[in-house]
Amino acid sequence: MADLKQLARRIFLDTLAAIDIPLTMQRHLAPQGSLLHCGDEVVDLRKFEKVRVVAIGKAAHAMLDGLKLCLPAGVGWEGIACAPAAPANPHAGMQYFAGGHPIPNEQSWKAAEAILEMLADCDEHALIIFLLSGGASALVELPLDRRLGLADVQHMHRALVGCGASIEDINTIRKHISAVKGGRLAAAAPRATKITFAVSDVPAGKEWALASGPTLPDPSTVTDVHKILVAHSLDDKFPEAFRQYDLRTTMPETPKPGEPAFRKAHFCLLLGLDALFHPAHGAAEAAGCMTCCDNATDDWPVERAAEYLLAQLEDLRLHNPTRRVAVIADGEVSSPVTGNGAGGRNSA
Repeated sequence: MADLKQLARRIFLDTLAAIDIPLTMQRHLAPQGSLLHCGDEVVDLRKFEKVRVVAIGKAAHAMLDGLKLCLPAGVGWEGIACAPAAPANPHAGMQYFAGGHPIPNEQSWKAAEAILEMLADCDEHALIIFLLSGGASALVELPLDRRLGLADVQHMHRALVGCGASIEDINTIRKHISAVKGGRLAAAAPRATKITFAVSDVPAGKEWALASGPTLPDPSTVTDVHKILVAHSLDDKFPEAFRQYDLRTTMPETPKPGEPAFRKAHFCLLLGLDALFHPAHGAAEAAGCMTCCDNATDDWPVERAAEYLLAQLEDLRLHNPTRRVAVIADGEVSSPVTGNGAGGRNSA
């Protein structure tokens, strides 16, 4: 068993080593002089009086390293970064915060305030580059209703991650109570040109799930929030300050598709699910394993996910009796908290 654990660890570490974020950014952004690519869009940096950067997530520092390699030396840029830890090599012009994860901390709050203040100063002559990766939903947070304090926000996040709701439902609530999620960072600088570069394993077509979609239109509604609160009995689990918030008359809708804030907004997924599965599959095969990749258990309860994946593993073993076998699964499972124990999203 110890040998198998070491093998799994080696496959995991080999997979991480194969995902080179700065190199990936150079390949996708394809910088040519002052031109920068964002998918099918080409942005000429010479057209802007200032370039501002917002980097949020566990990969924020690596993405900043990649951006530096892609921007011409003569382009001045500054901004704000928030990750779980301080950078090993900070970049000049960047203000750094060490946010909390999975529960926001004081630095999460201060980072959100600093980002909104910076975006308020960005007009049509500004280019804003957002660098988003996993964990950003907790790392940067500020409530719309400023009657809520940090302790209230922390209370809500703990209730959400432990209630057993899907990540989509959790994000629906997060987006509607937050000043920085659900398209509201884009709305904070409506006249500026905005580019979002993302690193995420969220399913295709659900890019708004990454970081609770701070720069994308939000498809969820206040009505959805109310249904989720009822389904998971969250009203009783939230702080008193939130229970005084009238969902039907007070809570505003998040920005929707077609609103002016998104007219000059572009999104590019740099590394997605396939970029994770391919090197993981290759590392397992190189270690001598017959390997299957399966994303079906994303967002499942841990008991159901374990049963399903072990069945997949057993089936693979039966069909390959002379070889080691491996099943590689992506995503998060949940362990709902029903008493005073520990658990929650991805913490089984």
